[in-house]
Formats: sequence, structure tokens, C-alpha cells
Amino acid sequence: MYDKIKFGNKLSVARRKKGLKQSVIAGLLGIHQTTYSKIENGKGEVTLTHLYILSNTLGVSVSWLIGETDTDVTADELLQIELYKQYIISIRGK
Repeated sequence: MYDKIKFGNKLSVARRKKGLKQSVIAGLLGIHQTTYSKIENGKGEVTLTHLYILSNTLGVSVSWLIGETDTDVTADELLQIELYKQYIISIRGK
């Protein structure tokens, strides 16, 4: 279930990991910094477009942001991991 407070906490963690200020993220989203701050504090909402921008900018999956998964690995990273696993399996068989 979607939890706005957990979502906001995850945004804050991911943003800080990237070394970005709230004002930078707010600018990318086209909203005021105070509005973005409310989102991080669990008191605001994001659009689907915002969610997509946040995921790409912060390098985390939408699934992680909205609480569907505990991993912050993106879909591209999951694909790379799977391809690497297949490669390892193929060279072990030789």
C-alpha cells in the first residue's frame, strides 16, 4: 500500500545520495521548493510525470519509491544483472 511518509523519506534519501538540493529537484519538476518539501514530508502528492522524472533523476525504480519493492535497483540495472548472470552460467558450462 502506498504510504506518503515512506515515499517522502525514500525521496529524501535518494536525493541526498545524489547530493542534490530540494530546490534542484523542484526546478526539474517545475514546482516550488516548498511544494517539493511537502512531498518529502509526506504532505504532498506527485503526478505520474513527476514520478517518472524523480525515478530517472535519482536513479531509483518507481517500484522502490512507491513501496512495491525494498530494492532501489532500476529496471535497467536489473536487466544488466540478469544478463550478467546468464553470461556467468554460460561460461561455467564450457
